[in-house]
Amino acid sequence: MSLTKDDFEYIESKLSRLWDTRVELQIEGHTIVLNMRFKTAFERVVAISIDDEMKAGWFDSDDPMSRFLCRKKKYYYDRKYRKKLKRQSKKWLKEMNINPDHCVVYFLPWWTSFKTLFAHLKQFEDIKLIREEEG
Repeated sequence: MSLTKDDFEYIESKLSRLWDTRVELQIEGHTIVLNMRFKTAFERVVAISIDDEMKAGWFDSDDPMSRFLCRKKKYYYDRKYRKKLKRQSKKWLKEMNINPDHCVVYFLPWWTSFKTLFAHLKQFEDIKLIREEEG
């Protein structure tokens, strides 16, 4: 079961509050908790915890829990320089041992944007919002 548009609106409104920003999701048998936190004095992020914990081993791309985290890719060379390198001959690149597409993939325990978070959540088939009773 996937999330509806109403569910996404509820999540966004709940996370936009100043306090009581805890949102719980049930994804593939795991309880995922989303909370709005301060990353810096002026920047807020949506922090994620899996089954109320966060382990350093989950930040490895081989770990199955990393599929819940925010995946980032950082290239060794900037875009402009990569474009120049790709115009070089493949033989020269091989001799110099240069790979223009060399990158590092890492995972973060937070999301900086609702849009990217929601796009990521849409990929899960078995997802359920656990609504708290307000009153």
